[in-house]
Amino acid sequence: MENENKDFMGEEIENTLTPEEKVQADISEKIADAAAEVQDEINEAASDVQEEAEDVSCECCEECDGEEALTEEAWMDVEKEAIVEKPEPVKVTVKKSSFILSLIGAAVAGALILLLCLNIPKIGAMIPEGSTVATVNGEKITDLDVKYYVYAQAMTYAQNNGLDEESIKDFDWDQEIDGEKLSDTLKRKAVEDAVNEVLTIQKGAEAGITLDDSMKAQLDAQISGITATYGEDGFALRARTMGIPSIKQYAKMYEKVMAMQTVQEDITANPDKYYPEDAALNETLPTDKASVKHILIKFPEEGEEGEAASREDKLALAQSVLERAKNGEDFDALVDEFNEDPGATKEGYTFGPGEMVAEFETAAFALKLGEISDIVETTYGYHIIKRIPGLYDLQAYWKASSKIDIKNGKIDRISISDIMADVAAANEAVQAETAAAGQ
Repeated sequence: MENENKDFMGEEIENTLTPEEKVQADISEKIADAAAEVQDEINEAASDVQEEAEDVSCECCEECDGEEALTEEAWMDVEKEAIVEKPEPVKVTVKKSSFILSLIGAAVAGALILLLCLNIPKIGAMIPEGSTVATVNGEKITDLDVKYYVYAQAMTYAQNNGLDEESIKDFDWDQEIDGEKLSDTLKRKAVEDAVNEVLTIQKGAEAGITLDDSMKAQLDAQISGITATYGEDGFALRARTMGIPSIKQYAKMYEKVMAMQTVQEDITANPDKYYPEDAALNETLPTDKASVKHILIKFPEEGEEGEAASREDKLALAQSVLERAKNGEDFDALVDEFNEDPGATKEGYTFGPGEMVAEFETAAFALKLGEISDIVETTYGYHIIKRIPGLYDLQAYWKASSKIDIKNGKIDRISISDIMADVAAANEAVQAETAAAGQ
């Protein structure tokens, strides 16, 4: 039901490292990440034993999830120094059984690191890329995943605010707008998009909707086709123009896109499989998105003869249509008969604050699902608005009963400026490559 960024009235950075060099550059990061994750699991097991044996007093912040390895960008920039502040040690009373378990855990972690060092070529490809910044019902979202969504949010902001390609390169993404850093706002929305996508795919899987073999073959064919056309380096370069740091990550994101589209199609075709009653959705109704359908009775053209009288006739017509709608007539049928908005679709509009004219937006957000507004006057004419359940409402409903963990500390360390600078550099490299090929 999405029809984003559309008002009514219709109104692709080069990386000089070879793939082999990238693998070597990532070795230490992969080892540290893998060891940290194993140690986290061991610590959780030890904690469970302690809780059964006795009460333990420990104060911990959301950052206590193991030290992070350096990112790919940090390994590439040898002049930067990473300073990690370690928390003060906390005194904890541990029984003998827990102490032994911790020793065993340390031995296992050490053995894992040794194993990794001896089997880097075999194991390197098996280690998950990126650092976990959120989980949705146990499924991980990494900082590499979020880069694409950050890029998408930044580009949407740029387009909505008239920023051209040159302006984006030097734009201050950390400026404050309405009391919050723009970068924080965009990252928050990016993570929300990532969470919603994972959640929707999960719900689709619960309803039996997953990618079939033909879709997976289509994905493989596209990856192979792009690689054959541009080579691995050229493919990776073009992925970076979308904030995607590698071919592997591109394949992962493209698979998500295909899965998301498949689930959305099933939601549209079989809404009863997914949507509860409006009353249930109203309990978790979001305040930052709304889906509506509307009937617009346009004002007469300015300067038209008898304009004032004609406007009165338009108002009388709108009042008549409103009465019929509130008496239970099919709203879609009334839309087909009377709506004069050439940009409207059968799905209606889904929009956020600031995307519609103020009077329309205020009236829409004041409605509950299924409610019909009184006549709303804007510069376009007279509107009759009905709020309808959209995907965003459904996602808010799902989130209320899901286990979602967002690691804000890790998200804070994601830099929109770095992402967009890399995107700009990739675009310049692609343009230079294209120009050279044309000579």
